[in-house]
Amino acid sequence: LQEDYRFLFEHISDAILFIIPDGTILAANPAACRMFQRSEQEICAVGRQGLTDAGDPRLAQALEQRAKTGTFKGELNFVRKDGTIFPAEITSSVFRDEQGNLRTCMILRDVSARKRSEEELRKLYHVIEQSPVSIVITDLDATIQYVNPAFTKISGYAREEVIGKNPRILQSGKTLLPKRK
Repeated sequence: LQEDYRFLFEHISDAILFIIPDGTILAANPAACRMFQRSEQEICAVGRQGLTDAGDPRLAQALEQRAKTGTFKGELNFVRKDGTIFPAEITSSVFRDEQGNLRTCMILRDVSARKRSEEELRKLYHVIEQSPVSIVITDLDATIQYVNPAFTKISGYAREEVIGKNPRILQSGKTLLPKRK
């Protein structure tokens, strides 16, 4: 079983850190080394304080919650070797090792790419919502999934009237679309 745990520790894509209560890091897996752009020895040398963003206002609350409940699950900012700050989902649990010593296991997943994608989607959504051009989005079965405000203004249909319908509804003669010449 120890070999299985070692294999997982070495090959999992999430960063794993084993820490003692004072913040000293005992072990870091290869994914943590890649994430923080440091060797395992460097990670152990800087400790938890050298990896966490001390300016993150959520840090104190996360440490408080973990102290009270023994676990924390959420998002915090961390710092790479080059000083760049990045967001990570974190699961942190306190446990006792075989000798009864308190330890913490932290599992981290860098969510920088996801955050960038979410921001791009928010921008795109605002552009579509503000567009003066009527926009209709359908699924592969030609069922209307989304219409923007310009569509409702131009067609006379309320959003609720067309979502889930086929775009043929627009040819029903009930729309306020101008007649073609």
